[in-house]
Amino acid sequence: MKSLKAIMLSPIENRDAKKVNSSREWRLWTCVGVATASTLLVALAFIAIVKWFVAVPVPTGIQTIVLPDRSSLVLREVTFGTHHQFRVENQDRFFRKKQTDLSESTKFPSAVLWFSYHGLPQLDRWAWSSVTDDLGQEHWVARAGHAPLSNFTVVRAVLPQMRISGATFKFRLFEQGNEQLAEFEVPNPFATTVVPEKWEPDPLPITKSVTDDVTLSLEGITARPIPSVRPARFSTLAITPRTQFQRNGQSTDDWEIRFDWLMDPLGHSAPLTDCPFSTREPAWQVSCHVQRRPGSELPPDTVWDVGEVAIPAVGEETPIGQSRTLVDYQIEVSGLKTFASSEPAGTEAAKMSNDLSISYLATWNIEAHSPSDTSFSSIELCVFDEQGQRIERNLNRLRDRNDYSEWFQIPKSMKKVRLRIVRNSHYVVKFLVKPPQPSIDSKP
Repeated sequence: MKSLKAIMLSPIENRDAKKVNSSREWRLWTCVGVATASTLLVALAFIAIVKWFVAVPVPTGIQTIVLPDRSSLVLREVTFGTHHQFRVENQDRFFRKKQTDLSESTKFPSAVLWFSYHGLPQLDRWAWSSVTDDLGQEHWVARAGHAPLSNFTVVRAVLPQMRISGATFKFRLFEQGNEQLAEFEVPNPFATTVVPEKWEPDPLPITKSVTDDVTLSLEGITARPIPSVRPARFSTLAITPRTQFQRNGQSTDDWEIRFDWLMDPLGHSAPLTDCPFSTREPAWQVSCHVQRRPGSELPPDTVWDVGEVAIPAVGEETPIGQSRTLVDYQIEVSGLKTFASSEPAGTEAAKMSNDLSISYLATWNIEAHSPSDTSFSSIELCVFDEQGQRIERNLNRLRDRNDYSEWFQIPKSMKKVRLRIVRNSHYVVKFLVKPPQPSIDSKP
């Protein structure tokens, strides 16, 4: 039987009551659904965490070390060469296994140590590393980079070639405060791949012939530590040589030298301004470029005075069409052309100057060149004003194969220029020296 209240309700009141009950039921089921979804998300998150920290085991490798914070660092592989590949198995976000290929390229043959780190998102405690070679020299090694994957991070370290003859060597990891964090026993890839040059240093002073009548002497060499953020024992060195040119036994200033690089017996090269080499090596090689100074006396067959050429109006060209052979180069000067200044409009430079373009063809004849591994040649265009002062090229030098186009900035009042083309000889002179100790002058 219906209740008295239900019988006494009007049809409209009865309909409103049903709506209220339906709304209450909808809110109830919504709350139940939200609670169920929240519980499901929490459960999935818990499963993911368990999967991350428990279900995914730390892989085996060459050596595994558990760090003080209970994270693990695994030495997975050691590669050697200039192009390095490392394939590692990991998981995607749905916990499916997949292969990931990582690579590293090095300028010189090097060893790359591949690690996997299992722990916190970043391996912040590993600041730097070191390796000690057979000569007792400790080498500073930086972390080369890291690659975060789904459940671990791949970390790599690059080691240059070293004198290490044993089956293994110790790779030490340090924290920012220079406290040792870990030590790995690494299989040695250098024992069968590194063959150092058997260099013996020459006693100072060392004198080398540049040409038939010119010599270059290396009289001394000094080394100065360069301040850096590294520990003091890993400071790189600034190398300063002391040299002298002589021509027919007399000191001369007609030649100049630019020291380019150092080499060690392992094949590494470095600038003299930042040398990381071991001073315990038996010898270093110092290499330099030597050439005559601009304005010095030159052999007649290496200089072509093209002569004076009138400067054309803006937008016009003065053809030249002359050619000459300079030792091993065939030169043809096409002409010159004047352009409006490339300086910003309205500036004083734009008001007072124009741009001058000089075009020429320089073809090197290999058959006319004397084969030598200690010398090479180049072509230089010299431009002089009406007073005989050289105009330095302060704009572009464009080259398309053997076609050259050199640009100069000239005053609008200039009426003519004089052109000269010089074939320069450059000589590479090498010295074998005993590595200097920091802050000690290596004099005889």
